[in-house]
Amino acid sequence: MLKILGVSRSGYRAFLNRKVSPSKQRKENVKKEIQKIYDDSKQNYGAPKITHILRKSGENH
Repeated sequence: MLKILGVSRSGYRAFLNRKVSPSKQRKENVKKEIQKIYDDSKQNYGAPKITHILRKSGENH
């Protein structure tokens, strides 16, 4: 399968062992926080209200 995709074994192994970047971790955490706020509001809050709550908690987006 690696030959079909044009990937070397060592490249594939390096990909599997690669750590998640700090920016990707931060984005995932923000997504989880947005989902939590949205669910806690019984799915009533929109983007402006969620942004306001995130900014009050220290996130700046």
